[in-house]
Amino acid sequence: CILLGLANGIYVTMDTSLAVDTLEVDEEDEQKHDEERLDGKRSQRSHDGAAQLLGVWGVFGFIGSALGPLIGGMTLLVLGKKDAGPTQFYSMKGYEGVFLLS
Repeated sequence: CILLGLANGIYVTMDTSLAVDTLEVDEEDEQKHDEERLDGKRSQRSHDGAAQLLGVWGVFGFIGSALGPLIGGMTLLVLGKKDAGPTQFYSMKGYEGVFLLS
């Protein structure tokens, strides 16, 4: 359980780092910030675009997490109940359908 928690933490950290690293940087804003930093002034960068993109990324991640079990469960029920044997609750076709969706 501890190993799974550590692995998940590493994965989420790297996933977020890669997402932040791929955000576009406005060249004018970056140049202005660098000039003000060299002059000894403190400036605020405009992070509105980056914040919006990370918000969209988070929402779509949540939607996938919420809809995945719903769609996967229905797929397993529809495809897996047809050929289920007397000792099985779902057949292999149902699980294959779920894995094909992922």
